[in-house]
Amino acid sequence: MEKELQNETAKRRGKRNIQIAFIAFIGLLAILTLFSNSLQSLTLPKVRTEKPKNGSLVHTLEDSGIFLPVGEEKLSNPGGWKIQKILVKEGDRVKKGQKLVSYDSKSAERELQDEITHLEKQKIELQNTVDQFIQETREGEELLIRKVEREIETRKLDLGVQERKIEELRDRLTSQKELTAPFDGRITKINAVEGLVSGEGDVLIANDLLGYWFELTADAKLLSGLGISIGEKIEVQVNTNQEQTRIVDGTINEIANLEPRTENSSSTDAGKIQTIP
Repeated sequence: MEKELQNETAKRRGKRNIQIAFIAFIGLLAILTLFSNSLQSLTLPKVRTEKPKNGSLVHTLEDSGIFLPVGEEKLSNPGGWKIQKILVKEGDRVKKGQKLVSYDSKSAERELQDEITHLEKQKIELQNTVDQFIQETREGEELLIRKVEREIETRKLDLGVQERKIEELRDRLTSQKELTAPFDGRITKINAVEGLVSGEGDVLIANDLLGYWFELTADAKLLSGLGISIGEKIEVQVNTNQEQTRIVDGTINEIANLEPRTENSSSTDAGKIQTIP
């Protein structure tokens, strides 16, 4: 009898477990049905729409190069004097007329002073000749008078030559004792050495007004697709050790085809870009 009761209890417990499992299954189906749309929406890509606006696309070409001056002038002292002091450094920006190098002009100054002394002696000699002319006039000898007159004219001519020579020496001393910048620019190289006579240009200066240029290498298909051509205006980012990064205006003035770097790579174009500092 006791055994039958136990079997009956086990059967009831099994039925109750089946009912509970069935109810839980039905509940799970209901939950999945209710939230299936929400779960599906989580897996779909999100799309956001905006009102279209007029504008342009900005393309960036990355490469590096060294800025080279379009116009560069070599400055030197034609007098061949020793360099006394260098007043600038490589990379300095200078203004037109700014002093760059001073030279030892002592020999030229001494030469000028000697010529001035010689001029004073010529003036004294002329005065002596004039006194002689006065004396000869009193004595009335015609030949001697004409001779002294010619000597006076000769000495006057000599004085004119000497005065022009002194003026030339002054101009030379003024123009050659210092080297100055002929235009606004940047010092690119200094060959001058203090105490020595430079055998080549003492200072090389780049003309800022003409700008600078560098070469940029890019894929030919990319350039063709972007429609980049000669005369195109671009912005160039400049990085230097002395200054912060800055943007300068540039113009593409030459495009040339280059050989591919590898057998599988496409051809490339090299563009020569001129920039305005």
